[in-house]
Amino acid sequence: MDPSSTSFQDIAPQISFKYYPGSHVLTMDVQDFTSNDLKVQVTCALKLRISGKRRVNCGKCIGFRKEIDIPADVDIFKISAKVEGGILSVRQPTKASTEGSGCVRRGEWLRRNMVNLALGAAAVFVIVYLNLTNNDHMEQQW
Repeated sequence: MDPSSTSFQDIAPQISFKYYPGSHVLTMDVQDFTSNDLKVQVTCALKLRISGKRRVNCGKCIGFRKEIDIPADVDIFKISAKVEGGILSVRQPTKASTEGSGCVRRGEWLRRNMVNLALGAAAVFVIVYLNLTNNDHMEQQW
């Protein structure tokens, strides 16, 4: 799927989201594709990657690639997808209430706290830098 190629046409299938108790459902119009033309993946960055590619004629291909953030309350190990009547449905079940038990996966904790970690690291750097520059300044006074 090379968008820079002249024989590739990038398309934008229509996407919709519905939120139900217990799951989130993403639907996408994929009438031009068979289930073999489609890929649904969960990336390391906890995004849902949906792509499709199909030959149409004379070597020309049509396709798409979408990356969508997975909501924090989704159990990524239970995500499922199916194609029916030209519609791709990706069901994203929400986690059972593990939040109250304190059970949080390392990657999820890191994603939730990345800004706090970055701000904390920057604050430590500033404090150390100021202490070092103050010490250098005090040595020069003596």
